[in-house]
Amino acid sequence: MDRGVKQVLFIGARGSGQLITDHNGLGTQVYDFMTNYTSRLNLQNVGYYPVNFEAQAVAVLLTDRGMYFSGVDTGVTDIINVVNTRRAACPNEHYVLAGYSQGAMVVHRAVWQLAGSTQGFNNIDGVVVIADGDRVPGQGGNRYGTSPDTSVDYGVSFVVPSAAGNTYKPRWQNVPATVADRFHSICDSGDIVCDFGRTATAWSQYQGIRTHVNHYKGTSTTTPAAAVAGYSNNHAYTPPPLSGSTGTCLASRV
Repeated sequence: MDRGVKQVLFIGARGSGQLITDHNGLGTQVYDFMTNYTSRLNLQNVGYYPVNFEAQAVAVLLTDRGMYFSGVDTGVTDIINVVNTRRAACPNEHYVLAGYSQGAMVVHRAVWQLAGSTQGFNNIDGVVVIADGDRVPGQGGNRYGTSPDTSVDYGVSFVVPSAAGNTYKPRWQNVPATVADRFHSICDSGDIVCDFGRTATAWSQYQGIRTHVNHYKGTSTTTPAAAVAGYSNNHAYTPPPLSGSTGTCLASRV
């Protein structure tokens, strides 16, 4: 991501077990979503930022749930710092927040922090959570994937709330109304992270890991990507100069 204000900055949080070197720090699922999203934009100046946090492998859920959640706080703090810093320097810049698995929990909890901020969801074009462990039944927003939306369709975060993050906790609440139209949740049935209530047996948990790891790739996120891109295209602006009254954005990692 180079220096200067962007029309849209895509902030992506990779998933469980994915390395900071995987797909430019975004991981396969988030990178594929970003590709689906950017291919539909009518904009010229778009950047991306990979969230900095440690994403534990999903298999750790079966042995040490506390370890699995250990990096979530770091990721939430990183997103909030990036958004606040760039908002101050580049007030016209828009943002898309997207995460998969642990990264989705990071994004979901960052949403609650933004909800309590002065600027709230101004210039947030979309929030995309793929296989979100903080998923709540009937949470609102836009829902995709094969998972139903009943009382047992909830994320793994609520199985062990004491381990589900330290500073930033999951919330059994609907998504904030002020961003619900731009909130997109993708979950397939039996996924061990976003649909944990359907994984009561050892076999279903094993199958749930397979669903979690093997789904949400390629063009499977085309519909939500098109929705977010449509919002960005309709709210595009002419970028200001890189320096001047609006300031210059700080250089960030690629």
